[in-house]
This record gives sequence, structure tokens and C-alpha cells, in this order.
Amino acid sequence: MSSPVVSCGPEMTVFEAVKIFKKKKIGDIVVLKEEKLVGIMTEQDIVIRVIAEGKDYRTTTVGEVMTSSVYAISPEASLLDVSKVMNKHKLRHAIVIENEKVIGIITARDLIDIVSG
Repeated sequence: MSSPVVSCGPEMTVFEAVKIFKKKKIGDIVVLKEEKLVGIMTEQDIVIRVIAEGKDYRTTTVGEVMTSSVYAISPEASLLDVSKVMNKHKLRHAIVIENEKVIGIITARDLIDIVSG
């Protein structure tokens, strides 16, 4: 699990978010509104919903292109349970929530790293 989670608000532009991707060397950003999880924006969202649609990344907001259907998991969830949820729903990211607060993120890369030792 990666923690702390890098986050932004839905009003941030894609360009501003991509600068955070570069600085933090990440491929996703959790989107919070008033500290509540509202989505996630990934590199894939940028390619499919910004570049492929010819949108201007300097004016398009994260909220316009983020994935809003995210799966939250408990910190007590087993790795097997997490991997089953991610596989079933074709996810690359699962958000870890405790007491209604985002505390981490588990990525497909995290699972691969754990399994490969």
C-alpha cells in the first residue's frame, strides 16, 4: 500500500495534475472534495479522455476526466481479497479507506511486487 496518498481537488487542471505525476513519479492521483473520495485520475484517463478526445489539458479539469466509480477497501482486507476485487472489476487501483478517510492506495504494481518477492 502506498501512503500517504497524493491527492487533488476536481477543479485542478489536468496539466497541473500531470506536473504532480512527474514530480512525484506516480501514475495516478486520488481526487478528493472536502476530504471525501470522489474519484481517481490515472494516466489511462488522460490518454483516453483527454488526448484521444482532443481536449485541451490546460483547461480541462480533473473532475471532467477522472474515473468516479472507484472501489474502496478496508485496511483489514487480505491481499487475496484485494486482488479478487481488482481482477473482477478490471481495476489497476484500489483505494484504502478507514473511518471515511483515504489512508492509502494499492496498485496492480504493488500486488506484482508482493507476489514476485
